[in-house]
Amino acid sequence: MPDLLLCVVGSPFSKEENKKIAELNLTDNIQNYGAVGDSQLAKLYNSSIAFVYPCLYEGFGIPLLEAMACETVVIGSNISSIPEVMGDAGLLFEPTSTHELTGYLAAPEDTGDFCNGIVTLLTDEALREKMSGNCREIAVTEYPLELQAQRYIEIYRETGVKTPVSQLRPVEIGYIV
Repeated sequence: MPDLLLCVVGSPFSKEENKKIAELNLTDNIQNYGAVGDSQLAKLYNSSIAFVYPCLYEGFGIPLLEAMACETVVIGSNISSIPEVMGDAGLLFEPTSTHELTGYLAAPEDTGDFCNGIVTLLTDEALREKMSGNCREIAVTEYPLELQAQRYIEIYRETGVKTPVSQLRPVEIGYIV
């Protein structure tokens, strides 16, 4: 897929990684942005076909929600909170089958599995469009800040926290849309 551009955000590539990219003649197809601000991240989410998230540990999945809010389909590790955050807009599927989900769940250390997810999304436009709509729907209906705040308040009440809601201080939260 010569026209494919992989945009990497996070740590800069190591010398070994840069060398391997050059050996594979992929320097024109892989761009490392390093650490980026929210506005640049939003542009990347909005201009991407997919958000590939091959993490081994994830506490909640804010990057998933950011991508999903931008209607960017997620290809994520089938671990931790990722399947829960991606939602149940369809059935969880293995690499050999396709169901109407919000993304593609891959085995965390199986690069071939992630590649299968990318190829599936690149070659099946109808599936990609369906998943994209599901992503946005879940992000705005299941995870709006007001609903999350209410859920936390309910948890505090259930656990016996004695601080009245009126005394809780607001926290500034930002996310990408």
